[in-house]
Amino acid sequence: MELLILGEEIVIWFRAGPSGPDFRDKNGKAMISYYIEKYPNAPLWDAYQTTTIRNNRMQCDHGWDIDLDDGSTNYEIYNNISLSGGIKTREGYHRTVTNNVILGKGYTCNVPYPKPTHDIFERNILWGSPIYRSSNPTLWGGTRNFNFVHNPDSENVVPAYGAQEQTQDDAESLYGNVLFSGKPQHGDFTVSNKSAALSLGFKNFEMTGFGVTSDKLKNLAMKPKILAPKDVASNVFAKSKLKVLFGAKFKTLETEAELSATGMFDTYGVLLVSVPKNSKLAKMGFEVDDVVFELNSEKIANEQDFIKIMKKLANQQHTVKVWRHQDSKTFSFTK
Repeated sequence: MELLILGEEIVIWFRAGPSGPDFRDKNGKAMISYYIEKYPNAPLWDAYQTTTIRNNRMQCDHGWDIDLDDGSTNYEIYNNISLSGGIKTREGYHRTVTNNVILGKGYTCNVPYPKPTHDIFERNILWGSPIYRSSNPTLWGGTRNFNFVHNPDSENVVPAYGAQEQTQDDAESLYGNVLFSGKPQHGDFTVSNKSAALSLGFKNFEMTGFGVTSDKLKNLAMKPKILAPKDVASNVFAKSKLKVLFGAKFKTLETEAELSATGMFDTYGVLLVSVPKNSKLAKMGFEVDDVVFELNSEKIANEQDFIKIMKKLANQQHTVKVWRHQDSKTFSFTK
């Protein structure tokens, strides 16, 4: 199959249920995790058949090429070419993503569950930047390894130090020139027999036969313009520095991954990444994953606004608007 999607991506939903990631204990652990610890096979009770996505070439200019959303479980995704949007998995279990060529946005894991999720992301070729994105990279309960990060200008193949530092995983993953023997600009991402990706377990797969088969439909079908990614991932991971105030950690909501994870209406406001239960912010009524966008009728567009307004609060009652559980919520607190 070949998909050229100029609007939305291919999105797959599954029933997340009332015990999804929005329901957490006081320490921020998803309540569903307790259930899975007691019944480890529960995710496969209704998703008992594996859904396979393979042998496709996909391009989405406004989202992800493949988007497993809202609890999608029990998937095998392999031998696909992702031309621009990358691959995303949201909360769920038993997703194996392997032996794909992924250009552009790399791999995104939103609203992750803690271990064990039995998710596997291995033996893929990644070309673009960033290679990994996550709303909470330290929480994700899957494994990432044996991947090859392609840089066409690299002279040597070395360990993927940047990926390793970011994921605390990817022990055998490599960084360098993957040595395409085909012509990527024509859609052929075959690697040469000298490519180090083969030593990681990547296997070349058929690069033709995508899309419709009849001559009539071929004449009507749009042809994707295959472009090399503008940005190439560095082999050094630059950590984003979270701001800290009143015992909580937060950042400006600014990425498409964060927008998708929170369900926020725009890249606007401050995302609370960590709100310990005994912190001053928690006692005020704030929760982890809240997006704070208004306080005492003052708009909060970014972390600088939040710090400025919070620090000047008087000892009286205050009203705040947050985006919580994909809906707007207003509450009051006294400093």
